[in-house]
Amino acid sequence: MLTTTNFFDKAVAQQLRTLKGPSRWKLINEFWSDKSTGCSSFDDFSCEAILEHIASELDQVRHHRHVFAAQNFDSTFAIIQIIKNNISTPYEDLVSLVFGSSNASMNAVHHSIELSVRIWLTINVRTQIMFIRPISAGDVPLDWGERVSLEQLLQAHIGESSRLQRQPNTTKLDPAFTATFLINTCGLRLRWSDDIANHLKFDPNRFVLTVYRHRACLVSHLRNHQGCPIPKEVLEEMLETMDLLFPPFDLATRRLLAKEGQQLLYTLGCHKSSRILDIAHYQYFGHTLEELMQAFDKTPRTWKQLAFDRRNKLEWSAFWVTVMVGILTLVSIPCNIIQATYSVKAYNVALAQGNNGMRAEL
Repeated sequence: MLTTTNFFDKAVAQQLRTLKGPSRWKLINEFWSDKSTGCSSFDDFSCEAILEHIASELDQVRHHRHVFAAQNFDSTFAIIQIIKNNISTPYEDLVSLVFGSSNASMNAVHHSIELSVRIWLTINVRTQIMFIRPISAGDVPLDWGERVSLEQLLQAHIGESSRLQRQPNTTKLDPAFTATFLINTCGLRLRWSDDIANHLKFDPNRFVLTVYRHRACLVSHLRNHQGCPIPKEVLEEMLETMDLLFPPFDLATRRLLAKEGQQLLYTLGCHKSSRILDIAHYQYFGHTLEELMQAFDKTPRTWKQLAFDRRNKLEWSAFWVTVMVGILTLVSIPCNIIQATYSVKAYNVALAQGNNGMRAEL
């Protein structure tokens, strides 16, 4: 059985990537114990990226399997349940609770707690003896102090700092404010992350926006929030920002997600019936949206950006009229050359015929 087999074996990672239907539902359901979703209504396709993430995490630490207390999914689920029941418990005490139910060493318990959190919450945490590399290249792990609970750690790092720094803002976003527009018109670049703590992290120097890719995890945490250390309001707002930046009924967005290989972002549909354009609504991620809005409001700097910018219809029309005039001018040049060539030839023929006629009369 998959949940009792040593999950550090290569064959298990391959099985995870090929799980379908009831088998996939049963495994995913163990992480969230979602009683509201039966197997018949389970969205099989939406959890494909989650299973790939789990398989990838296990691949990373396979060669260090001997330092983990939990060697299979059943043992990991038991650790996750202890964490769920003690999200307000300081890390040091949480380790003691897990250690008391395990026959492994204290260090092995540390490692298994960290791996369990990474798989369940898709967040990269690190204690003093952490050795596992970050979830994605460039991600920075969260340092989990001995007297800090998981709930305190996540509330301090996911959206909270942005909420505290923000000033009241009554601005309404333009309906054209989408990731596709920001990429085509403003030169924004996207970076997709498996780490939930990196959602909407913006690098203004490189003009790169990091987006969390596992929408299905957010939905599952909301459906069964008991034991989840991430506040409901944060989860809700993360889904709302996804709807804002990647409106699922927008054709250009669909093309962008296909190009980025992120079609799974909308297999579960929209979180709300319509996009929320009031920036004051976004208490946790509003600061990033304000930075993006500043880029959105800037005048296009390149010809490519101007070509996609339809906010100023007069400038956009003038640009395309100029382009069309330029194209017609370029097309007319060879036509004029050809016409001149044939005119010269016709003149030469007429001249030759006139000369022949004069000779005949003589």
